Amino acid sequence: MLIGGFYYRPMFRPDKPYRIFNTWLGDPSKLLLLEKVVGVVREQKLLERIGETGDYLLKHLERIQSDYPSIVMNARGIGTFCAIDFQTPEQRDLTIRRLHHNGIHCGGSGTATLRFRTTLTFQKRHVDQFIERFDRTLRSLFQ
Repeated sequence: MLIGGFYYRPMFRPDKPYRIFNTWLGDPSKLLLLEKVVGVVREQKLLERIGETGDYLLKHLERIQSDYPSIVMNARGIGTFCAIDFQTPEQRDLTIRRLHHNGIHCGGSGTATLRFRTTLTFQKRHVDQFIERFDRTLRSLFQ
């Protein structure tokens, strides 16, 4: 359904220009979408689940850094917003390119960091898929 316009009382008009522009595109009707999104996050306990998944991911990243100490280090994160550093930017960039070829969408941050920014629906089975491909990629490139 396309909403062509909206009505509101003057008392609901934002008192500063662009107050809600960046988040909801200046369209108060998008707040209806926000309400539904927040409802799903609460009903499905997505924040609690992503915390557990993040702990699982970090545990596996720490194992990877133990297995490849000359390549990766400093695994860290909160929830599934995690990162791991490479010894060199070249190692990181080569790994990212190879992961892309293996079906993993990922990106770098800073000069030598691989970062993880997942959706709230990311689960342990996704971690398993990623770690298997990450391990295989590191093994093929650096051993």
